[in-house]
Amino acid sequence: MSSKVGADIVEFILAFFKRYGISTTKIIAQSYDGASNMTGKNIGVQALLSKILNRKIIFIPCGAHRSNL
Repeated sequence: MSSKVGADIVEFILAFFKRYGISTTKIIAQSYDGASNMTGKNIGVQALLSKILNRKIIFIPCGAHRSNL
């Protein structure tokens, strides 16, 4: 990926799903490490994905990554 910005990551994820015929209705939860571009409550991937798909998608912080901190 050329960018690590949340919006660009979401665009990549959705393009990937579209390319391989995976329905976005199958996204029921998401889990990422603690990086702000992934978990940010306003412009992180988890927030933007819920906003773009116009529904609340459960976010579960990755415990394995947190234990390393």
